[in-house]
Amino acid sequence: MKLIQKCLVVLLSLLLAGSVLAGCGGRGNSQTATDDIVEILYRGWNNLPIENSYVNNPYKEFIDKKYNFDYRVSLSSDFTNEVSKRFASTKTRLPDIVMFETQDYAAMKSLYNQGFFIEDYTPYLDSLPQYKALFENNLAAKAKLTENGNIIALTREANDPVWMHKIRKDWVEKYANGKIPATVDELLAMAENVKKDSKAGDEKYLFTAAGSRKDIGDLHRFQFMFGDYDDWYVKDGEVSHPILDGTHEKFLKFCRTLYEKDYIDPNFLLQDWTQKKTLLHNGHIGIDYYTPAIATEQIFYNNNDESQTNIWMNMPMPTDTAGVTRGGVTQETFQYYFVINKKLTENEEKFASVLQFLNDMLYPEDEAERNESTYMKIRWGVDVDNYEIGEGKEMEPVLRDGKDTGFITYYYQKNPQNHARPTNGATWDYGVPMATTNDKVVEYLGATSYGQSAYDYIDLYNGALEYNLKNPNFNYGEMVNISSRIESKLTDLLNEFETTYILGTASRSYEEFRNTWLQYGGETAKRTAEQQFRAAGLLK
Repeated sequence: MKLIQKCLVVLLSLLLAGSVLAGCGGRGNSQTATDDIVEILYRGWNNLPIENSYVNNPYKEFIDKKYNFDYRVSLSSDFTNEVSKRFASTKTRLPDIVMFETQDYAAMKSLYNQGFFIEDYTPYLDSLPQYKALFENNLAAKAKLTENGNIIALTREANDPVWMHKIRKDWVEKYANGKIPATVDELLAMAENVKKDSKAGDEKYLFTAAGSRKDIGDLHRFQFMFGDYDDWYVKDGEVSHPILDGTHEKFLKFCRTLYEKDYIDPNFLLQDWTQKKTLLHNGHIGIDYYTPAIATEQIFYNNNDESQTNIWMNMPMPTDTAGVTRGGVTQETFQYYFVINKKLTENEEKFASVLQFLNDMLYPEDEAERNESTYMKIRWGVDVDNYEIGEGKEMEPVLRDGKDTGFITYYYQKNPQNHARPTNGATWDYGVPMATTNDKVVEYLGATSYGQSAYDYIDLYNGALEYNLKNPNFNYGEMVNISSRIESKLTDLLNEFETTYILGTASRSYEEFRNTWLQYGGETAKRTAEQQFRAAGLLK
């Protein structure tokens, strides 16, 4: 009898444990379908603690009220590890939406393959007209995110191509005889002149980067001095890669020279973006790959002194061969991957609201709708955080010779007592998923009126846009899907070799690296690229 009772107790315990686990949802997470929370997880800009940020937060209040759900933002600078932990856990609520950056494709695809996310977004595209239009018009996006006929993630249009190398005007005058370097040799000659003028306590370097202890950062952009591509590409009916065609080796030799001769800030591998900006805007660095915001940031780092503007200008890509014109850095045509927890589809009303939110938050296709758009409300706090657009307001149309330029300012610190953002810094990160330079907003973090810096911003913006559209390099690489396992191995190998080669501590020659790269998956990746380029009609 006691044995029977013990068996019944054990059985009852197992049944209760099962019901508790079912209530918690485990990896399936039934909470997502039944509660009114909509949580989005992504890598932010500030990544401040979010727990206390819901107080005095009109951005969240606006979203909650308009879309009828409880909007929660989860941020992490260590995003890839954070997202892995969240989806590996059986005890925590899973996010409803995850936004992956383009370099995180492998992590996104791994979780997709495990069945966490919606399998195919095709049936929902009519509710997402901006995303639908992108898939209809962007060959690379469609190729990248289509698998077995399914669209496996959503993506948004990239910024207009306004990133470009910037070089200090005064340094060009002083160290390059007034002529922007057009060749690699001229660039190195300028770097040598900068070095000769560098002094202890006032160090100067022509080059820098923000490796953040992971890679060589934006130094990669200089690879385009030696070739037209930085990934798989098609040329003359053949598929190749910079590691295979000699471009990458030439580039690394150039970087090795920069390090050997002290032409580059010695902390380029260790420092992060913020540390790099401090050097950049305080006269220690001469060149960087940047947006037009370099003009307004320059005065912010110099007590909002407008006399500190008109310092930077766009630098066309130098070439390793005189007389050969190089195209600009390949530009993204789409950015970010948005994936939705498949459990969310079980709550039709909440799911419909999420789709509407994801579409509404993007910058409107019609410029005339800009000022009244949901985008402007969440990104810049128009109306919802008492930021107003108009002459003398916190967001002011930029006039030039009495004419409207189409650009508007954003004075973060104007009338700070009227706004939540100056005291609740976490609200900046609400704008990350939709932020775009296409909005033509000239951002001032300290100044409360505009001057020459606004005109510099506009000139840098228009100049970079014109140059990149005139000298494009088709971004073949963004459409290629390589096995996440292979891609991860190749990336780790590449980062390790580039770092040690530049520092002079590499344990293998370039030829040995190339052979290892092929063995680690480069050969397989090439076959995959050939198949995908052929399927896209780019290769016969």
